[in-house]
Amino acid sequence: MITYPTEAVRETMEKWFAMLPGLREMSHLQINMDDKWITCEIRVGHNRTELEIDKETGYMIDFDLDKKDREWFPSGEPIDAESATERAIEVAEKLYGDHLNEMVRDHLAKLREYKDGKQWELYYRYFFHGIPHSGVSLRIALDESGNLVDIRYHGFHDFDRKNKPPKPEVITKEEAKQAYLALLEKNMMLICDEQEEGKLKYIPDEAPLDDVVIHAKTGQIAKTVIGKRRIIKKYSEVIPIMAQGESLVFPNLQEIEQWVKEHFQIDLTHTGMKRKTLVTPNEDGETFNPMTGYFRFVAEAREPGWPSTIHYFWPLPEDEDAETVYDPDVVWVTLNRTTNELLSFTVNQKMKYIAPRLSEHDALQIGKRFLEKYIEQGITELHYYELCSLRGTGNTYYFYERRQGIVLTNRVYSVKVNPWTGQVTGFYKHDARKNKEIPDPSSVVSTRRAAESFLRLFHIELEYVQVEDRDKSRREKAPVPIPIYQLIYTCTERYKYFDAMTSLPGR
Repeated sequence: MITYPTEAVRETMEKWFAMLPGLREMSHLQINMDDKWITCEIRVGHNRTELEIDKETGYMIDFDLDKKDREWFPSGEPIDAESATERAIEVAEKLYGDHLNEMVRDHLAKLREYKDGKQWELYYRYFFHGIPHSGVSLRIALDESGNLVDIRYHGFHDFDRKNKPPKPEVITKEEAKQAYLALLEKNMMLICDEQEEGKLKYIPDEAPLDDVVIHAKTGQIAKTVIGKRRIIKKYSEVIPIMAQGESLVFPNLQEIEQWVKEHFQIDLTHTGMKRKTLVTPNEDGETFNPMTGYFRFVAEAREPGWPSTIHYFWPLPEDEDAETVYDPDVVWVTLNRTTNELLSFTVNQKMKYIAPRLSEHDALQIGKRFLEKYIEQGITELHYYELCSLRGTGNTYYFYERRQGIVLTNRVYSVKVNPWTGQVTGFYKHDARKNKEIPDPSSVVSTRRAAESFLRLFHIELEYVQVEDRDKSRREKAPVPIPIYQLIYTCTERYKYFDAMTSLPGR
């Protein structure tokens, strides 16, 4: 006898088993009935078929049929859109009943292709005053033969049906387009990656455009997500610097060990320490990745012309319950193999500190001063674009070099600051040996023209959204949705940039 947390959940499971009778025969049924949760999670069988059901209403919030369990289905002929629509409606009405009367469904199911295959999808959505609510949707998905494989009720618990918005007076779609155009014109960034043929490109600057929309009532810029409670934060700030071009040079391994001991009180000569060494270039194409602090594959790093570097790596002992997935305790040092100049280092030691924590801005100033001291002379500007904050080891600030108004995306610099001690615990500077000639920016098209090209890849849609607050312990959403104009990507090709000489899109 199976015990479900509520009668509503039991009824839904009976309906679900009736639609997928082959799964009823599976003896294993794992039910998570945590009283603190408003939903119930159920795993069926020994594969990864899982369901999530609202305890009060019995509505299925999430269901994904594992690939192996799909093998139970008899092979059948592909169905057409009309048949897929009829079958999806049948499933929806059995599981949701009169609740569907509050929603508007698509006229026909659409066949969508994913990397794992194709599936028919039919959507139900909320509409108010003829405007869809983008944050709430019910999707019924079938395989090509019409078998139920997936259900996703997105946003069910975020929206209280009592908070229906009043009918708004909105600006026209053309007015919204002009507002978007003005916003994009200010935020098209001129970039160059010297390793990719040295082309000048325009891309939308991510940070000032992240979660940004046009409020449909006021025509002003609005954000669909507020608050910055996240591990990685995006920024877009030009930082003037006075690079002094000093170098840290270590002629031998013993001097590295002495430097680490003096500055970080870590004895790398201890018998328990195990050092790993990697020289680049190498036949495996492995080199250091400043974005992750780990090795990565780069095809060019197999070539003899790749600047020669040597990487030393010492894993440090950690507590058994330490969080090591994203930021393991380690000492990492990379040198220019020709000059023995320090190119990067990382010293991670997760510790608990009693001292007050520095603000992100104050820690950034410490990091900036360190960068100014050790990056090449002649650099006058950095583009600050990202901050990664991890609880145990500190703040890592990321920068691109900026010259003549061009952001050089292959010239990356980073500095890590312990916010409790103010000590710099990590540093990476772009290897100047990789530099190439920067193209002349005098002939590039205007940011206005680039913005117009970007906007042509999108439709502008009027929708309701609920603003999400990420400063709360749980990502709460405002109870009443607001009307906004949203950019919806509609081009069949996925373009990543615009040629700065022609404004044509590129991949």
